[in-house]
Amino acid sequence: MNKDDEIVASLDQKGDSDLQILVQQNMRLSRAIFADMPALAIDAGYEPFSKDWMNSYWRSLLIQISGKPVDKIFEWALKTGAASIAALLLQRFGLDLAEYSAAIALAILLLRAASAANKEQTPSSGTQEGESALDR
Repeated sequence: MNKDDEIVASLDQKGDSDLQILVQQNMRLSRAIFADMPALAIDAGYEPFSKDWMNSYWRSLLIQISGKPVDKIFEWALKTGAASIAALLLQRFGLDLAEYSAAIALAILLLRAASAANKEQTPSSGTQEGESALDR
């Protein structure tokens, strides 16, 4: 297991609220996102990076960093994984490795929101093949 996988595995064990706090406490990451995408900060109905916020904005943020169309974003995200999404977040928002753990936390939250949205669209009676811990 490489260092990226270790960080992802460690953070994936945390609950959404713990990951949210990690992202919120990294001011460079959150400021960079909101400076580049102010519409994500305007909505007073959500606490930034909360579960409700994620459910509303996961697509927008993933589309912004990936350049993928909305109909391809879920498939792309699951194939890409948290470490690669974190690297794209750092690249897209001009951040450095000091923000890497927070970016991985954000990537995990985005993947969890994407999985939850996909499950709502395609309900099943059991675990689907290929489902990971990020699909909770």
